Amino acid sequence: MTAFLFTISFLLHIIAFVAIALLLKQLSQLKQHNHSENVIELLETYLQEIKEENRILQESVINNSLQDKNRTSKMSEQAATVKENRYMNTDEKNENYLVPEIAADDTTEMSLQAKILQLHAQGISDEQIAKKLGCGKTETELVIKLHNKNNE
Repeated sequence: MTAFLFTISFLLHIIAFVAIALLLKQLSQLKQHNHSENVIELLETYLQEIKEENRILQESVINNSLQDKNRTSKMSEQAATVKENRYMNTDEKNENYLVPEIAADDTTEMSLQAKILQLHAQGISDEQIAKKLGCGKTETELVIKLHNKNNE
């Protein structure tokens, strides 16, 4: 008789464990479903907030562009009046303007690099350029190499 009771007890335990496992599975599915709904709701609210911010930003951009157009039109009108005033003033100034005399003593001197490159273009060797200009041979070679490298 005890064997019979052990078997019935054993079967009842198995049925209870299966029932508990099924209930846990259903509970986890409900939690997961609720969690996914919460995530969807959260994303929808974020999306609505972003749409609202975009709408406000677009309105501000449109308002700023209209203000910029108004500013540029006002500035162009002011610039036109300033130009007209300048032209009127320059006509009066041109009558009283005296041309300054140009001094004939102004001389320009080529830099050492320009002289080296000019002589090199004429076909003079690096050593002769160095002797003629009173600088080092390596200096003339360096200037020529840098010039060739920059022109490539």
